[in-house]
Amino acid sequence: MIYWDSLIGKYLIQGVLHALIVAVVVEALLKVWQIDRPYFRLRFRLLILLFPPMAMPLYQIIYPQRQESAIFDSSHWLSLPFVGFILIILICLVSIVFLLQEVIPFIRQASSIRRHSKISEVNNPRLKKAILAIDNSLTGGIPPVILINSPTPIIHTSGFIWSAILISQAIIDTLDPEELESALAHEVVHITRKDHLKLGLLFFLRVLMFFNPFVLIAFRRIIQDTEKGCDDLAVKLTQKPLALASGLIKVYRIIEGEPLLRQKGLRLRLSLGLQAKKACLTERVERLVRPRPNHNLIYPNTRLIMTAGGLALLLFFVV
Repeated sequence: MIYWDSLIGKYLIQGVLHALIVAVVVEALLKVWQIDRPYFRLRFRLLILLFPPMAMPLYQIIYPQRQESAIFDSSHWLSLPFVGFILIILICLVSIVFLLQEVIPFIRQASSIRRHSKISEVNNPRLKKAILAIDNSLTGGIPPVILINSPTPIIHTSGFIWSAILISQAIIDTLDPEELESALAHEVVHITRKDHLKLGLLFFLRVLMFFNPFVLIAFRRIIQDTEKGCDDLAVKLTQKPLALASGLIKVYRIIEGEPLLRQKGLRLRLSLGLQAKKACLTERVERLVRPRPNHNLIYPNTRLIMTAGGLALLLFFVV
C-alpha cells in the first residue's frame, strides 16, 4: 500500500497531476496556435516529459512549505473513499503496459539484431546506387551503412553516440530503387539530427515516469513527431514523397501481415501497440500523399519559453 503523504507518494501523485496539466495546456496551445510542423510540436510536447520528473523535487528544494500556498491540494481528494485505491490500480496498469509494449519489445529487437551476422562491406549494387544518390545530396556525406543477414525487412539506426544504419537483404529485395533510396534517406536524417541520442535521453525520462499514463502518451507522440519530421526532410533530399509512402506500406504489410489502409468499417483484431503503430503509419502516409501547407508560426521559441515559464508558475501551486 502506498502512503500518499510520504515523499514517494507525493512524487507519484504530483508527477501524474503535473503531467496531466502540462499535457492539457500544451495540446490546447498546439491547436489554438495551429502548430503543425512536427519539430515545433515535438518541442512543446517535451514539456510533458520534462516537468513531471523534475518539478516536484525542485520545488521541494526551493520552498519545502509550498503546500501551505497550494491552490490545488491532492491530499483532500486522496482522503476520499476508493480514490487512492483507484489511483494505485491505474499506476499498476500503466506500469504493465510500459513493460509489455516498450521494455520487452525493445529487448527482443536488440537481441534479434545481435543474432544476425553483419557484413561490413556493402557489395549490393542496388544498395550502392541508393547510397550514392543520397551521398550526392549531402554536404557531410552519408553515415556508415551495415548490411545484415536477416529474413526480416530491417532498416533503422543503431547506436547511441556513434551510429550506423542497419539494413537487411530482405528489405533491399522488397523495395524498388526509389523506395529504397527514400527509406535510406529517412534513416540518414535520423542520424544527422542525432535523434538516436535525443530519444535515448527521453526514454530515460520515460523510464523514471513508467507509472505515468500522460507521459506514456506524450512519449509516443514525440516519437511520431520525430518520424514525421524525418519524413519531411527525407522528401527534401529525394523529392520522392510517394516512394517513401509506398515503402512504408510495403514494410508494414510484410512485418505485421495486415494491410495498412483498410476499408471503412472493417474491424481488425490488433493489439494496442499494433493499433498505435498502424495509426502512426497511416498519418505518415497521408501526409506524404496529401501534403498540406504549414502555418508560419511567429516567434516559436518565445512562445515556448513563455509556455514553460507559465507552467512552472502554475505547477508550483499544485501539490
